[in-house]
Amino acid sequence: MNPSAYIEMQELEDSHWWFVARRQIIYNLIGQFCPSPNKILEVGCGTGGNLAMLSQFGELKAFEMDSNALAMANQKGISNLTLILGQCPDQLPFEGEQFDLICLFDVLEHIQEDSKTLVQLKKYLTPRGKMIITVPAYPSLFGPHDQFLQHHRRYSKVELKKIIHQSGFKIKKISYFNFILFPLAVLNRLVGLLMQRFIDPERQTSVTKPSAIINLTLRYIFASERHLLRHSNLPFGLSLVCIVSI
Repeated sequence: MNPSAYIEMQELEDSHWWFVARRQIIYNLIGQFCPSPNKILEVGCGTGGNLAMLSQFGELKAFEMDSNALAMANQKGISNLTLILGQCPDQLPFEGEQFDLICLFDVLEHIQEDSKTLVQLKKYLTPRGKMIITVPAYPSLFGPHDQFLQHHRRYSKVELKKIIHQSGFKIKKISYFNFILFPLAVLNRLVGLLMQRFIDPERQTSVTKPSAIINLTLRYIFASERHLLRHSNLPFGLSLVCIVSI
């Protein structure tokens, strides 16, 4: 990932509406599908924004490929945590261990060999374990922000299901999310694409935190989807979430 994106992530992940609401959604999904994991692995933990939340569920181990991001994550001061360098798909740490819950939160799109990565991670999952994956949706929305984050792709629901099945997993749940705000997000992405195409071909976009009232409002709207996801799958959205087992 772009080194600047790690710095941005560290600055925003504790308070920006998108990060905070996504954690609330993930927390609820873990509680629903894997409520008592003894051992948890986060793949590509970045600067550590999800570590405190995940550590509430059980013994947590995590790895990250970027040493600077790893140093930022270590500064979180999370207890009951093992955090080391590693990289998908061929430099996976914790060889021989198995986990009840494996988490890849907006990680798979950064990996060229995404299918191979899932195959390699399969041996780390206990027979009754679950893996939770989030990825950006709709390849047609690939634009300046994806380039800034150094994404290789965005996923269609069909393509994500295909890769998961080919990797030997069973899907327990797959749904879009960031559904309510999707029209605004699409408009923003289209504006970015048009500006890149016709005004500034080198344009890449980072994320900024809006004013406090807007940030709180967007957080509330996005986080409210956790109640919908408990009972149904959403028909569209800016991201996809998938929960799988072996």
